[in-house]
Amino acid sequence: LHVSGNDYWPVFFGHVGQTTTTQFARALAAMPMQSQPGARYDYGNTGGHYEVLGAVIEQASGQTLEQFLDENLFGPLGMEDSYFYLPDEKLARRPVLYPVSNGEIVAEQAMTQPYPRSTYFFGGGGVESTAADLNRFATMLHGRGALGETRILQAETVQLMMQDHLGSLSTLGDGWSWGFGGAVRYTNASHGTGVPEQYGWSGGGYARLWIDPRRDLTAYVAFPLVAPGNPQLLEEFSQLVYSQAPSE
Repeated sequence: LHVSGNDYWPVFFGHVGQTTTTQFARALAAMPMQSQPGARYDYGNTGGHYEVLGAVIEQASGQTLEQFLDENLFGPLGMEDSYFYLPDEKLARRPVLYPVSNGEIVAEQAMTQPYPRSTYFFGGGGVESTAADLNRFATMLHGRGALGETRILQAETVQLMMQDHLGSLSTLGDGWSWGFGGAVRYTNASHGTGVPEQYGWSGGGYARLWIDPRRDLTAYVAFPLVAPGNPQLLEEFSQLVYSQAPSE
């Protein structure tokens, strides 16, 4: 979804929290594109492409995105602490997020307020969850779509998700490209065949989830910080995980 930022943001703030996911997607569809589909790669603004996917799910299922994920993902996987809008009784468990400036935590600018309840379900980043729930989600993907006896996705679907779908269009660098729903990294030059080295993504701030099929592991870490700060924190955690992980 290639929409220029100058055009995107007024539409974004005019819909998020005020209309619905589907109405926002329809507004995006009326906007000019920066390029033709398949011509270039652009990560986009606030995951706007996921807003379109959320709208497709709503139209195909006849449910809101919240209802669909509750029924088809959160409930079956036992993700009991994953919500678009936290219930009042769980608000006290929501962590405070702190910005970092010049290497110091800025406590007086802490972010504490959750999204106010509305009819808009932010597919590009609106779900709040816990490390335990995210581990169940990652374990399902690592299990080729199944967690124990519960199957969420077909194995072929997960395999397709973890393939490189950008090829030469990728601008992520360091061997990374993009699959369906996450970044993917291959060690071979063909980028898209065999077993990926890693699959996952980093969230806004200091959170990272990845799956390593070759070493049979999943990992997730989150710090209560928002950028800018020290990006080495995530790299140091990754190094720690692999220092303890079995070799291939």
